[in-house]
Amino acid sequence: MQYSKKKQEGFFERQRVLGYVYPKTEAIINEALTAYRRSEVATDDIIHALAAAVTAKLGFGKFSAIPKIPQVDSKGLDMEMVYFAFGEAK
Repeated sequence: MQYSKKKQEGFFERQRVLGYVYPKTEAIINEALTAYRRSEVATDDIIHALAAAVTAKLGFGKFSAIPKIPQVDSKGLDMEMVYFAFGEAK
């Protein structure tokens, strides 16, 4: 991303990217902006929540992770980044 998530340009930049992969993005964001005050939910939190939901929906069963062999933390959990690569051939 070119702009900070805290700036208006960053919000719209992220909204455009999400809109590219999920057409209902703008409607969902507008609904959340109307339903909640900024003291309750920050604008960038709306974008992050929607990005997580869209990733889960589109990537279900098709996730990748880095590193290939993750370290394990003190609780036995893998320390890795899990993602869905939209548009990549598998």
